[in-house]
Formats: sequence, structure tokens, C-alpha cells
Amino acid sequence: MYALDSDLETARSGFINYGQVVQLVSESAGLSLPPTIIHKCELALAKTDCKEPVSQLHRVALEFIRPSISIGETSRYFLENDHGKVAIYEAKLDDVDSVSLPDGCFWTILSAAKKNFIWTGDEHGVIFPTCEEILIIVDEEEPMIELVGQNFTNEFEIWFDSVPLKTTFLNSRRLRGLIPSLNDIKPNWRGQLDTVSVHVNLVLKRNALCVATGMLFKFTPVELTEECAFSYEAGNSNDPPCVQIN
Repeated sequence: MYALDSDLETARSGFINYGQVVQLVSESAGLSLPPTIIHKCELALAKTDCKEPVSQLHRVALEFIRPSISIGETSRYFLENDHGKVAIYEAKLDDVDSVSLPDGCFWTILSAAKKNFIWTGDEHGVIFPTCEEILIIVDEEEPMIELVGQNFTNEFEIWFDSVPLKTTFLNSRRLRGLIPSLNDIKPNWRGQLDTVSVHVNLVLKRNALCVATGMLFKFTPVELTEECAFSYEAGNSNDPPCVQIN
């Protein structure tokens, strides 16, 4: 974990305080997560107003920085350990100073050390893409998802949780991906009629940086058969943007 300066690219020296922006980096695997805000946790609450220094053995929560937040929006997104998988948890703001979270969103600081960290690669830094809308392309032989947003490049790949999609770069505002089979998302779905929700993420192929779009995609089997019939419906714009497959 590294503290970042305001440019979100350069590691900052000194103590890390709650409320600051940090970066989680796996030095052995070469993987990193987008910048997050670190919060102190007490009981089942993340204290978003705490500014004291982070210490070992503290329980913390990590909140993703969202590129844009609509007026009146109350949802916030946190890093979660969902049965051994890295996931994004959507939390509702309980009050101005705290957020109620499940156990999977709590992390413990075991040790601390000073390290220097800078981004490497052809670019000086990473320009984070923003996703504004999901479209479904139904006039193809296979269903496609199209993301509409900004700052897309051919280095980004669409993922449904931990499942990569065959992705086509159209231009800086559009990416298209082949919708995978529900078997690829949840192999044991047969015999169940529950909706399967996945988070739509963008992964930078050269260094595995994962950028959360804040959007969901939903699979809903309608028959207890090996094949699903699909219909498509856009999510309510007042909720986190989602696309549902029935």
C-alpha cells in the first residue's frame, strides 16, 4: 500500500492518515488496483470523517474513487473479499460520517514499511477511462456489450468480474465486448433461477491495472435448461447503471 500525491501517480513520503488516497500494489504479481481512499473501521462501520494516522493491526476499509458522482447519489463503492474473490461492494450512505459494511470489506494492516513507487511504461501516467452508458448490440450473430465513455484506448479490455471479454476497440469513446456464456460466469447455474450480477471493469492489458466502471451486468435464467433465451433491459438511471439479460 502506497500513499499517493494529488496527481494520483506519485508516491508520497511520510505517514498515511485515514482519508488519504492510497494505491494497493502486488510487487510479486505486478498487479495494482485503482486509487482508493482508506477509512478507519469501528464495529461494522467505516468512519469517513477520521483523519488520524494509520497504525498496524487497525481494521480499515478501502473506498474506490469515482470519476463522477451525480447530485443526490448516495451509493459508495468499496473493495470486498467475496468468498476469496476481489469484488466491489455497493454501500448506502448511513449518515454523513459513517458507512455500514459487511465483513468482507474490512481489511487489517499487518505491517508497515517505507517504499518509493512510481509508474513505469510508455506513458507518463495512466489516464483513467470513464464509462457513461452500456449499450447492447443485438443485430449480430452473438450478443455484444458496448461501453460508451471517455479516454478508452486499445490497451483496455472489458471484464465481467474475473472473466475477460473478447474486446474490440472502436474509438476513444466506445469499446465493444462479446458477452460470455453464463457458464463462464457461474458454471453451476443450471437448475437455478436466481439473477447473477457481475461488475463491469476495465483492465489495462500491459500492467493488469483494474478500473471499476461502477456498472453492473445481470444474467437471469428464465428456464431450467442448458440454454438461456435472452432479452435485454437497461437499468434505472437513478440506480448504479446496469444492463439486465433475462
